[in-house]
Amino acid sequence: MLKKPIKTIVWDWNGTLLNDVDLSIHSMNELLGERNLPLLSKQYYKQIFRFPVKDYYSDIGFDFDNEPFELVGTAFMDAYKLHIPNMSLFDDSLETVQQLHQKGYSQHVLSAMEQHLLFEMTQKSDLHRYMTSINGIDNHLGGGKIDLGKTFVQKLNHAPDECLLVGDTTHDAEVAATCGFQCILYSGGHYSHERLQKTGLPIIQKLSELVNLL
Repeated sequence: MLKKPIKTIVWDWNGTLLNDVDLSIHSMNELLGERNLPLLSKQYYKQIFRFPVKDYYSDIGFDFDNEPFELVGTAFMDAYKLHIPNMSLFDDSLETVQQLHQKGYSQHVLSAMEQHLLFEMTQKSDLHRYMTSINGIDNHLGGGKIDLGKTFVQKLNHAPDECLLVGDTTHDAEVAATCGFQCILYSGGHYSHERLQKTGLPIIQKLSELVNLL
Protein backbone atom coordinates (compact mmCIF):
# COMPACT_ATOMS: atom_id res chain seq x y z
CA MET A 1 0.00 0.00 0.00
CA LEU A 2 2.86 2.40 0.81
CA LYS A 3 5.67 3.00 -1.65
CA LYS A 4 8.47 3.39 0.92
CA PRO A 5 8.87 3.51 4.72
CA ILE A 6 7.33 6.50 6.48
CA LYS A 7 9.13 8.79 8.94
CA THR A 8 6.58 11.60 9.36
CA ILE A 9 2.78 11.57 9.57
CA VAL A 10 0.85 14.72 8.67
CA TRP A 11 -2.73 14.78 9.91
CA ASP A 12 -5.61 16.78 8.56
CA TRP A 13 -7.74 18.06 11.45
CA ASN A 14 -11.41 18.64 10.54
CA GLY A 15 -13.13 15.40 9.61
CA THR A 16 -9.98 13.32 10.16
CA LEU A 17 -9.01 13.63 13.81
CA LEU A 18 -11.91 15.92 14.78
CA ASN A 19 -15.42 14.57 14.33
CA ASP A 20 -17.08 17.82 13.25
CA VAL A 21 -19.12 16.72 10.22
CA ASP A 22 -22.56 16.85 11.87
CA LEU A 23 -21.85 20.15 13.58
CA SER A 24 -20.50 21.65 10.36
CA ILE A 25 -23.76 20.70 8.62
CA HIS A 26 -25.81 22.07 11.50
CA SER A 27 -23.91 25.37 11.44
CA MET A 28 -24.36 25.74 7.70
CA ASN A 29 -28.05 24.87 7.89
CA GLU A 30 -28.52 27.73 10.35
CA LEU A 31 -27.23 30.13 7.68
CA LEU A 32 -29.24 28.49 4.91
CA GLY A 33 -32.43 28.59 6.97
CA GLU A 34 -31.98 32.31 7.66
CA ARG A 35 -31.83 32.89 3.88
CA ASN A 36 -34.69 30.51 2.98
CA LEU A 37 -32.28 28.28 1.05
CA PRO A 38 -32.61 24.46 0.93
CA LEU A 39 -31.07 22.71 3.91
CA LEU A 40 -28.34 20.10 3.63
CA SER A 41 -28.74 16.43 4.39
CA LYS A 42 -25.61 14.59 5.51
CA GLN A 43 -25.58 12.47 2.37
CA TYR A 44 -25.81 15.49 0.07
CA TYR A 45 -23.23 17.42 2.09
CA LYS A 46 -20.66 14.64 1.68
CA GLN A 47 -21.26 14.72 -2.06
CA ILE A 48 -20.90 18.48 -2.48
CA PHE A 49 -18.51 19.90 0.15
CA ARG A 50 -15.20 21.01 -1.37
CA PHE A 51 -12.28 23.42 -1.30
CA PRO A 52 -12.03 26.29 -1.68
CA VAL A 53 -15.17 26.53 0.40
CA LYS A 54 -16.29 29.63 -1.50
CA ASP A 55 -17.15 27.35 -4.43
CA TYR A 56 -19.08 25.00 -2.12
CA TYR A 57 -21.04 27.96 -0.76
CA SER A 58 -22.00 28.95 -4.31
CA ASP A 59 -23.06 25.38 -5.06
CA ILE A 60 -25.55 25.37 -2.17
CA GLY A 61 -27.19 28.66 -3.10
CA PHE A 62 -25.29 31.65 -1.69
CA ASP A 63 -25.25 34.63 -4.06
CA PHE A 64 -22.06 36.62 -3.64
CA ASP A 65 -23.35 39.40 -5.89
CA ASN A 66 -25.81 40.23 -3.11
CA GLU A 67 -23.82 39.17 -0.05
CA PRO A 68 -20.00 39.19 0.15
CA PHE A 69 -18.38 35.80 0.70
CA GLU A 70 -16.32 37.22 3.55
CA LEU A 71 -19.52 38.04 5.47
CA VAL A 72 -20.98 34.58 4.90
CA GLY A 73 -17.72 32.85 5.77
CA THR A 74 -17.45 34.82 8.99
CA ALA A 75 -21.08 34.09 9.87
CA PHE A 76 -20.47 30.37 9.39
CA MET A 77 -17.41 30.43 11.64
CA ASP A 78 -19.34 32.36 14.30
CA ALA A 79 -22.02 29.65 14.26
CA TYR A 80 -19.40 26.88 14.16
CA LYS A 81 -17.51 28.27 17.17
CA LEU A 82 -20.67 28.15 19.27
CA HIS A 83 -20.69 24.37 18.84
CA ILE A 84 -17.03 23.78 19.67
CA PRO A 85 -17.80 22.70 23.26
CA ASN A 86 -19.95 19.89 21.81
CA MET A 87 -17.31 18.59 19.42
CA SER A 88 -15.16 15.55 20.06
CA LEU A 89 -12.47 13.53 18.39
CA PHE A 90 -13.30 10.38 16.47
CA ASP A 91 -13.35 7.44 18.87
CA ASP A 92 -9.96 6.10 17.83
CA SER A 93 -8.15 9.40 17.11
CA LEU A 94 -6.28 9.80 20.38
CA GLU A 95 -5.39 6.13 20.77
CA THR A 96 -4.08 5.96 17.20
CA VAL A 97 -1.94 9.07 17.63
CA GLN A 98 -0.61 7.75 20.94
CA GLN A 99 0.33 4.39 19.42
CA LEU A 100 2.10 6.02 16.47
CA HIS A 101 3.94 8.28 18.89
CA GLN A 102 5.12 5.22 20.81
CA LYS A 103 6.38 3.75 17.53
CA GLY A 104 8.57 6.83 17.07
CA TYR A 105 6.80 8.66 14.23
CA SER A 106 7.01 12.44 14.04
CA GLN A 107 3.43 13.73 13.81
CA HIS A 108 2.06 17.10 12.67
CA VAL A 109 -1.30 18.74 12.00
CA LEU A 110 -1.79 20.55 8.66
CA SER A 111 -5.18 22.21 8.44
CA ALA A 112 -7.22 24.78 6.51
CA MET A 113 -8.48 26.03 9.88
CA GLU A 114 -7.28 29.38 11.24
CA GLN A 115 -4.09 28.91 13.24
CA HIS A 116 -5.16 30.33 16.60
CA LEU A 117 -8.44 28.40 16.70
CA LEU A 118 -6.69 25.25 15.51
CA PHE A 119 -4.09 25.45 18.27
CA GLU A 120 -6.79 26.12 20.86
CA MET A 121 -8.81 23.09 19.75
CA THR A 122 -5.87 20.69 19.59
CA GLN A 123 -4.87 21.73 23.10
CA LYS A 124 -8.35 21.02 24.44
CA SER A 125 -8.31 17.61 22.77
CA ASP A 126 -4.99 16.65 24.40
CA LEU A 127 -3.58 15.75 20.97
CA HIS A 128 -1.09 18.61 20.95
CA ARG A 129 1.20 16.66 23.31
CA TYR A 130 1.95 14.19 20.52
CA MET A 131 2.38 16.71 17.70
CA THR A 132 5.70 18.19 16.65
CA SER A 133 3.89 21.11 15.02
CA ILE A 134 0.36 22.48 14.56
CA ASN A 135 -0.06 24.26 11.22
CA GLY A 136 -3.11 26.31 10.24
CA ILE A 137 -3.87 29.19 7.88
CA ASP A 138 -4.14 32.91 8.65
CA ASN A 139 -7.89 33.39 8.12
CA HIS A 140 -11.32 31.77 8.64
CA LEU A 141 -12.28 31.56 4.96
CA GLY A 142 -11.24 27.98 4.09
CA GLY A 143 -9.27 28.70 0.95
CA GLY A 144 -7.28 25.49 1.27
CA LYS A 145 -3.80 24.52 2.43
CA ILE A 146 -1.63 23.89 -0.62
CA ASP A 147 0.60 26.89 0.15
CA LEU A 148 0.75 25.79 3.78
CA GLY A 149 1.87 22.35 2.62
CA LYS A 150 4.60 23.86 0.44
CA THR A 151 5.93 25.78 3.42
CA PHE A 152 5.77 22.69 5.62
CA VAL A 153 7.69 20.48 3.19
CA GLN A 154 10.61 22.90 3.23
CA LYS A 155 11.07 22.18 6.93
CA LEU A 156 11.38 18.40 6.52
CA ASN A 157 14.78 16.84 7.20
CA HIS A 158 14.04 13.89 4.94
CA ALA A 159 12.57 13.18 1.50
CA PRO A 160 8.92 14.29 1.06
CA ASP A 161 7.86 10.78 0.00
CA GLU A 162 8.82 9.55 3.48
CA CYS A 163 5.94 11.68 4.75
CA LEU A 164 2.37 10.36 4.90
CA LEU A 165 -0.58 12.74 4.76
CA VAL A 166 -3.81 11.39 6.28
CA GLY A 167 -6.96 13.30 5.35
CA ASP A 168 -10.62 12.98 4.46
CA THR A 169 -10.99 15.03 1.25
CA THR A 170 -9.70 15.13 -2.30
CA HIS A 171 -8.08 18.44 -1.33
CA ASP A 172 -5.83 16.45 1.00
CA ALA A 173 -4.92 14.28 -1.97
CA GLU A 174 -4.08 17.43 -3.96
CA VAL A 175 -1.89 18.75 -1.16
CA ALA A 176 -0.06 15.43 -0.92
CA ALA A 177 0.52 15.32 -4.69
CA THR A 178 1.79 18.90 -4.75
CA CYS A 179 4.17 18.30 -1.85
CA GLY A 180 5.34 14.84 -2.91
CA PHE A 181 3.83 13.11 0.12
CA GLN A 182 2.31 9.67 0.22
CA CYS A 183 -1.37 9.80 1.11
CA ILE A 184 -4.06 7.70 2.74
CA LEU A 185 -7.65 8.93 2.88
CA TYR A 186 -10.15 8.42 5.69
CA SER A 187 -13.78 7.78 4.70
CA GLY A 188 -15.40 8.83 7.98
CA GLY A 189 -15.13 12.57 7.38
CA HIS A 190 -16.49 15.28 5.09
CA TYR A 191 -16.35 13.34 1.80
CA SER A 192 -18.25 10.25 0.75
CA HIS A 193 -16.34 7.03 0.19
CA GLU A 194 -17.33 7.13 -3.48
CA ARG A 195 -15.74 10.54 -4.02
CA LEU A 196 -12.52 9.44 -2.34
CA GLN A 197 -12.35 6.30 -4.46
CA LYS A 198 -11.95 8.44 -7.58
CA THR A 199 -8.48 9.50 -6.39
CA GLY A 200 -7.20 5.92 -6.65
CA LEU A 201 -5.52 6.33 -3.26
CA PRO A 202 -5.75 3.87 -0.35
CA ILE A 203 -8.78 4.45 1.87
CA ILE A 204 -9.25 3.49 5.52
CA GLN A 205 -12.53 3.31 7.40
CA LYS A 206 -10.97 3.57 10.86
CA LEU A 207 -7.92 5.59 11.87
CA SER A 208 -6.67 2.68 13.95
CA GLU A 209 -6.01 0.78 10.70
CA LEU A 210 -2.92 2.96 10.26
CA VAL A 211 -1.10 1.32 13.14
CA ASN A 212 -0.93 -1.99 11.28
CA LEU A 213 -0.33 -0.39 7.88
CA LEU A 214 2.83 1.46 8.92
